[in-house]
Amino acid sequence: MSNARKDWVDYAKGIGIILVVYGHLLSSGYHIGLAIPKHFFELSDSIVYTFHMPLFFLLAGLFAEGSLQKRGAWGYLKDKLLRIAYPYLVWSIIQISVEILFSSQTQKKAEFSDILKIAYRTWGQFWFLYALLLMFIVFTLIKQTGKFSMPLLYFTGVILFFKPLHISTAALLGFSTHFLFFILGIGLRRWLMEKNTLSLQPWAILL
Repeated sequence: MSNARKDWVDYAKGIGIILVVYGHLLSSGYHIGLAIPKHFFELSDSIVYTFHMPLFFLLAGLFAEGSLQKRGAWGYLKDKLLRIAYPYLVWSIIQISVEILFSSQTQKKAEFSDILKIAYRTWGQFWFLYALLLMFIVFTLIKQTGKFSMPLLYFTGVILFFKPLHISTAALLGFSTHFLFFILGIGLRRWLMEKNTLSLQPWAILL
């Protein structure tokens, strides 16, 4: 089977990005007092936020196993640190600094002390990167158990989904509530590999 990514994967990412922008604009507009009906805001906010983040994590898991097999555990984790941890630190510092400079015009007040806390307390939307890095680390560690790794991954994902870690530190809540979708992405790719394709039928994409 070719490892080339199919168009539907990129389309799905594009849809997710559009929903992220829509969700943030809608929330910001509503909370600053724009004439957005409350029932419309609550319904839209609920639909968007119960879909687009699980979608992103599922797509992240789609190619995780192949990359791990190609790079090996240490090479894989090093790659994720460079691709995720480094951007997380850089962009968190940039955003907090900008919000400090324009604190009189932002909803959330930032302080210089917040920059020192980003190693364990995520800022704004960057919880996604922190949670994603945790997923890659946990996935890599569990994969070292060999033939029992996939059942253990599913078990861990289900337990965390129904018994999430209600801890704001280190994006543990976001990690625990979304890890199952990351694992489902791995399972989806395995299923597609068995069918010798990375394509999906329209009904499957909709589902």
